[in-house]
Amino acid sequence: MEENISLKDLKRAASLARERELFEKTVLVVRGQRMSRRRVRKAKSRQDDYLFMKALVVSIETMCVLFVCFMGIFTFFELRDDSESSFYTAQLSFELTMLIIALAVVIFESWCIRSLLIIGFALFLLLNIFQILYFMLYNHHSPVCININILWSTFCVSSMLPIKHHSTFAAALLAIFHLALLLFAGAVSVSYQGTISEIVRDTDPRLVWEYARRERELERRRQRRRRRESRRRRRSTRERSRRSRRSRTSRSARSTRSARSSRSAVAAYEPSLRSSSERRGFPSSPRLSRYTKLDITKLPDGTRFRTNDNKGFNMEYYVEDGVFVGSGTETVSKKISICAPVRPRRRRRSEIEASPKQSIESTNSLMEQKPRDLQKQEAHDLS
Repeated sequence: MEENISLKDLKRAASLARERELFEKTVLVVRGQRMSRRRVRKAKSRQDDYLFMKALVVSIETMCVLFVCFMGIFTFFELRDDSESSFYTAQLSFELTMLIIALAVVIFESWCIRSLLIIGFALFLLLNIFQILYFMLYNHHSPVCININILWSTFCVSSMLPIKHHSTFAAALLAIFHLALLLFAGAVSVSYQGTISEIVRDTDPRLVWEYARRERELERRRQRRRRRESRRRRRSTRERSRRSRRSRTSRSARSTRSARSSRSAVAAYEPSLRSSSERRGFPSSPRLSRYTKLDITKLPDGTRFRTNDNKGFNMEYYVEDGVFVGSGTETVSKKISICAPVRPRRRRRSEIEASPKQSIESTNSLMEQKPRDLQKQEAHDLS
């Protein structure tokens, strides 16, 4: 389905494309000439002054055109005086011509048009001055004057301007405007030197496109370098991942072998433990909290501890001959602290030497007690 595009949208798109192209060209010129920041700022400042002066010239010239039109219409319809309508007609044609030249200066960057603008404003300034002098010198326009013979003409010089000749006042006001326009036109021509527009216009286009070609080549090289680096990084990442997988498989194999060996050892130990516990009649297992401290020397043999947790904590402990034995794995921070028995203090050599008789008696008593224990054990087995 075709979309209807208005002419206004097409013009806007074309203007944006031209502005983008001009901006890219300006950037290439600045980079190609290796302009410093200070030079770029200075050129930008002069460019702003140049644009402001051109806008000011067009504005003042438009005011001159409007003023001449107003005076001509007012003279013809209100004063009913056709004697000076020719002045406003001629002046309006001059002002329109200068307005067209000023607009050409804004649109086109040409030193010929700028020079023509300066010359035109200078000529019209002289024309306005001659207009004022004409009304002041000739006697038939002035009621009071002094006749002065100069060469072959007689001039009447008056110190008073006649009020009825309003074109004289219009010429005086236009002379002031044209003097200001002459100064601003000269400022436009001077401020153009060193602007960004001048730098872009004076730069050889072949150098600009050569610089653009070098920039594109450098960008391609940078992209190729980035691709090589990315391939190298991916290759190294794959190598590291492959090594890590190998190491994980080897560690898992070792852990599997160690787990099998530990399970076999526990399985071999558990039957004897169960048989001994069945023979002796082990007491019931106490309930332990998360952190519990016990003295296993005060517990009977066969006391069993078992802890479970949903997070992977599963341990089982037994007390046998005052030794804390167990099997299982611990993967969380829960634990059971078992207090070791208090060992008897070792006697010093001086204490032993000081009481040799007591040590001998204790040894004899132990030797007498041992046969009694053996006899009791035999009697118990026979029964």
